[in-house]
Amino acid sequence: MLEQNCIVFSRSKILELNNSILGYMYNNMESVGKSYGYLLSQINIATRISKDVPELSERAKEINKKIDKIYGPAVLQILSFTSNIGDYRLMLPDKILKDGEPNIIELSKENPNFKIAMPYLFGKKYEKETSVNMLDNIETAVSDNNMTLALCEFLCFHPKALVCDKEYIINNLCWCINYDLNIKGEKLKFNITLPRFWNIESKKENDQFSLFYLNSPLDNFIGLYRSFAYIEGVTGDTSKEFLENLKTHDD
Repeated sequence: MLEQNCIVFSRSKILELNNSILGYMYNNMESVGKSYGYLLSQINIATRISKDVPELSERAKEINKKIDKIYGPAVLQILSFTSNIGDYRLMLPDKILKDGEPNIIELSKENPNFKIAMPYLFGKKYEKETSVNMLDNIETAVSDNNMTLALCEFLCFHPKALVCDKEYIINNLCWCINYDLNIKGEKLKFNITLPRFWNIESKKENDQFSLFYLNSPLDNFIGLYRSFAYIEGVTGDTSKEFLENLKTHDD
């Protein structure tokens, strides 16, 4: 890892995975690989900008430090897994980036934006104006409130997520949803903090009470969040009212 050109991943403790998680990772290696490639491209762009545009060097380095902190342990966990099923060196950053270059060059014939995003493939350096925009995009991609599914899915392999370290997950691997609710004419502001590696699904058409459904892909945990208490026909606009109605319910 230390010999890789754009590597930013620090040493991290990884886990020995059980068969269930190994099976999930094996079945999802294609999507994991795409997420990994996307993440490496963001790191590579920031690294090259730091060299081509000195005045943006500190910002680019700080972005890569954040990527290292949030995603680095997940990367090492996945590399450890690939070493068990094949040659992990095929997944090293330099190898992945190099293998993807011919495809990017080919795509640039139809989409000139690739030449702006990756000028080094065409013998050019980054310019300051485009570099600022590129760093803005990378920063958005790795921000705490980002819901780019490619990266969110990647985080479910973070060692702290695998051992359900609640404090770490809440402080480092979550994002916040904000809602404006209207209950009986009263406007309420509501927010909920969720792990970024959980899937959020739309509520069912016949469900008038739920805001959204949740799904944890690794353990198939399914949950939902309702706008007010509801259990099999028992409702209540307040917690007190719901509990009183629940006491009188036959079941």
